Amino acid sequence: MMVDEYKLFMREFYHAHEDRIPNRIKKIINEKVETIIKHNPYKSEELDPPLEGLRSFRILGSEYRIIFAICEECREKNYQSKNKCPDSVCRNIPDESVMLFTCGPHDVYQWMEELGH
Repeated sequence: MMVDEYKLFMREFYHAHEDRIPNRIKKIINEKVETIIKHNPYKSEELDPPLEGLRSFRILGSEYRIIFAICEECREKNYQSKNKCPDSVCRNIPDESVMLFTCGPHDVYQWMEELGH
């Protein structure tokens, strides 16, 4: 199904690395979320285990990544338990949504693994 615009939601730890991100990169991240992820989230990389179920969007020319899940894909592939989607939250979010997990430098992948993705 073609969607013009996905709704954006954030996990509680989305801003966990904000203090490590330079202001100019924060602006680029926000721009990419609004112009690409919100309109074409599949223009990203599916992550392999142990982060299967998540996607990564790389900020070109930098080490920064935006980590997120596309709700329709998460449900279709039964990734809810891997993504630790709380049932009470998940059932109230439309399929045409993107759940932003976090953003940060490349080591954000390791942080997500340690978090127990």
